Amino acid sequence: MRSLVLPSVPESVSVAVEAAEQAARESGLGEEAVSRASLVVAEAVANAVEHVPPSSSGAEVVFEAWTDGDALSLRVCDSGDGPSAEALETAALPADLLQTHGRGLYLIRVLSDHVRVENGCLTITIRERPA
Repeated sequence: MRSLVLPSVPESVSVAVEAAEQAARESGLGEEAVSRASLVVAEAVANAVEHVPPSSSGAEVVFEAWTDGDALSLRVCDSGDGPSAEALETAALPADLLQTHGRGLYLIRVLSDHVRVENGCLTITIRERPA
């Protein structure tokens, strides 16, 4: 298992993405699945950083990655409340597709093979998908 405790700052996104890509490649996933893992982790960590600013006491983001059979499991937890299961389930693209916010949870949901919310954490499963 790979585990990182990162400060709640924008620079942590690239650190977590690099770790996710490395874990995905080491687990034997192909480039399409590596790309999905990279994007969902970027969105999840960016969301955590945005909602738990570094000025908050104990503001941090925990990133974990591990292989579970033929799948890569990823977990992103923040020191805040994290997203709600309802927000994840109902997330949609914004009406104005040029908006720069509001699509993270939607992308996480559709690019993951499985995702759940518990205790302020997003746990994401990435598997190979048929071509």
